[in-house]
Amino acid sequence: MKTAVVVGGGIAGVVAAMVLRQKYKVVLIERSSECGGLLRSVSYGNQYYFDMGTHVLSDTGVPELDRMLYGWLPENLWNRIDVLKTGNYFARQLFPHNQYVNAASLPSPLYQQGFFDLLNTEPDQESQAANCMEYCIARFGRTFAEAIYRPVIRKLSGNEPENLHPYVVSLYNLQRLIVANRHVSSELKKSDFYDAKLSYFSYSEGVSSAKKYYPNNGKGIGQWMNGLERRLEAEGVNIRTGSQIKRIIHQEGLVNALELSTGEILTCDKMVWTIPASFLASLAELGLSFRKPQLRSMSLHHFVFDEPFQVDNHYLYCWEETFNTFRITLYPNMIAESGASPAHHQCTVEVFSDGSDLQVLRGQAEAELRAMGVVPASATVSLSESQQVLEGFPLMTHDFVNDTAEANSRIGQAFHNVLLLGKAAGGAFFMNDVMVHAYRE
Repeated sequence: MKTAVVVGGGIAGVVAAMVLRQKYKVVLIERSSECGGLLRSVSYGNQYYFDMGTHVLSDTGVPELDRMLYGWLPENLWNRIDVLKTGNYFARQLFPHNQYVNAASLPSPLYQQGFFDLLNTEPDQESQAANCMEYCIARFGRTFAEAIYRPVIRKLSGNEPENLHPYVVSLYNLQRLIVANRHVSSELKKSDFYDAKLSYFSYSEGVSSAKKYYPNNGKGIGQWMNGLERRLEAEGVNIRTGSQIKRIIHQEGLVNALELSTGEILTCDKMVWTIPASFLASLAELGLSFRKPQLRSMSLHHFVFDEPFQVDNHYLYCWEETFNTFRITLYPNMIAESGASPAHHQCTVEVFSDGSDLQVLRGQAEAELRAMGVVPASATVSLSESQQVLEGFPLMTHDFVNDTAEANSRIGQAFHNVLLLGKAAGGAFFMNDVMVHAYRE
């Protein structure tokens, strides 16, 4: 049987291994001590479990893929959630009905002008945008672009939107705005033109039929990735965690083998590469030079409180420019979907930051939870821990997007038995998109 080597144990690599093992002997190489990337959970004292950010599983709409991913989940341990209860905080106001920015939170004259500008946007302008700011102006009008998108993009990226690619809006899940009440929003969305850029007022409207999944035993989403890893091993996939590639050996347009840092040589007939393509180009000595990407650091701050949260949302986005918080996962509210009473009141706060002390950031995150009204002022913290996401996230600058496209093109020309997926492909941002792309390719 021929051998396929999958490089990268994130979700793209795991899905690729699931599909390839039907026809190949598969070796999966992952640098970390476990697969999953950010689709993991951490525990403290085997009592409190926290995820590496907000991750709720959802049907992909591809029946065979959904069976592979979710068909084995024990029904008694996993909630099937029909509607994700999302909310957001913007302009010092908590909006518990939807994750998208509520433009009506702006001062009335600014909101009215912005609404008028948005209604007068024209078709086919967004595709001509040279940068993120031009894209936002074309899509939402100048007033909302300046009053909402400029401060939000600056908060999340540490850059002005003129310096970033239009992809950034999708990357941060900011493709839509709430601009009116429930009735007006529903009426406007009857137009295909406005439907693409406007959100319903509430998460309870326009709900996808796709089922969502989250474990109800309080032990986090990492159980899913651990289960997938065990299934791959049971099906004969050789998972090599803690492994790094030293050199890629190739001849006449084919990758023949990979040399690991231990000196071991792995021969292969097919290679799937799911980490940044620039690493492949370097290890294969293709003679390409790349500009070092700008990285945006992220930290995770985990809390347990002695009182329940004051909102029933599953997670919240914080678009407020003056706050560090990006997103909050409220675990008890997801566990409660099964009717169970959660044993603890715990949450995770994701923060984008550059170079700040974790203890300082954790204190600010706690203060922001209280200021937003998520946590009662009287609540006491019984546990607080922080994690730094070491690798950070590359900013979608024009240089980064162009370099990724150039690397993909040159690798495609150089090798006939290499497939780029996930971070290497650069086209899919969200988990389901990455999984479907990996499955179909």
